[in-house]
Amino acid sequence: MTGSDARPVADPFAVLGLPSSATAAEVLVARRQLAKRLHPDALVGRTEDERRVAAARLAEVNRAVELALAGLRSPTQPAITTPPQVPPDDTALVSFSIEALPVEAFELLLLAMSAIGDPRVVDEPYLLRGLVDDPALCLCRIELVPEAGGTIATVEVQPMTRSADPPPSAVAVAGRLIAEIEALGPE
Repeated sequence: MTGSDARPVADPFAVLGLPSSATAAEVLVARRQLAKRLHPDALVGRTEDERRVAAARLAEVNRAVELALAGLRSPTQPAITTPPQVPPDDTALVSFSIEALPVEAFELLLLAMSAIGDPRVVDEPYLLRGLVDDPALCLCRIELVPEAGGTIATVEVQPMTRSADPPPSAVAVAGRLIAEIEALGPE
């Protein structure tokens, strides 16, 4: 990394206001609460200096989340694992259509993913990854592929390392995403 992002975070849990025994779910909740206070959209009407300080603090929070979650994973396992080979009738992978071109569909899925977890843009507008905490904790990968007049979204679910609970099915995660998109309503 370069620039101000190269600054190390001494204790990621302290940055998040959490004890070092915090779980991945607690880390995600703390991140969401801090992001609500520090996000530029929440600072409309503030001075440029206040916004700059908040942006730097939010970058520090995001880095702390990455480090905290990496520390909660097994040291021999990568942060995002290769999806397991599953039989065709398994529900680790599911697709659905969105009647919007990829750029608009990506924005809708990004908003929906923000409502149920912590998204990470990988390749806009075709790939989105993130941590989902509603309906349950898991890693999620969403791939978007253009189709005639719309987009096909494929949702893949992977379990969280060291999580005691089984991950939700891709059908459950896709259902939550669809519900969030529908809640946005027509513009």
